[in-house]
Amino acid sequence: MELTAAEQLAWNLMQEFRLSQNGWMFWWDKAKRRFGSCCTATRRITLSRELTLRNEQSQVEDTIRHEIAHALAGSRHGHDDEWKRQCAVTGANPKRCYDSATVDAPKGDWQATCGGCGTVHSKFRRPRGVKWCAVKKCVKKFGRLKSIQLLVWKHKDALPPVVESQSVAYWSADAQSTEAKRAGVEHFKAQLRREAEMEEMRTKIADLESKLGGK
Repeated sequence: MELTAAEQLAWNLMQEFRLSQNGWMFWWDKAKRRFGSCCTATRRITLSRELTLRNEQSQVEDTIRHEIAHALAGSRHGHDDEWKRQCAVTGANPKRCYDSATVDAPKGDWQATCGGCGTVHSKFRRPRGVKWCAVKKCVKKFGRLKSIQLLVWKHKDALPPVVESQSVAYWSADAQSTEAKRAGVEHFKAQLRREAEMEEMRTKIADLESKLGGK
């Protein structure tokens, strides 16, 4: 949806529910993981520029009505029953978050695939620490903190893993320059180090699982 039309729609709806008459303002924000926000302290409703541009009017309008319901319910209510009652007033879908199946949202540069359920997780910044898949269907099937659920994060622009045929090609005098050979060797070493770290992590997880299972 075009930003100008979305902003006009927001102002119209805020006026319809008498927010603008009570000092509420509309602003754009740079969020990529949420569609909209409502701040009762500053009396401000915001929309994500990127998600607005990526989606149709129906999704944008539902988000505006969602945030207006927050404004009407007050800061103490979150997504509780009172907020749901206000959703009935504003005509918003009474769901806590947008539906990823219907809303077009950008994917983060860092991605990891769960070995259990196959869910692809994405983050805009490189995650710190060890993380596991926590998708409900995955937890229901495998439990929590299983080695198969360990998430290995890779940047979307990362080079593919080096296979044996590739490593041999690095040493072909006709195929690669000296600089390319060095780059290939360094990448191959880095890949081996990552594999060794992952194997060590899997061993620790297996030991932890056995200890927990013995109690």
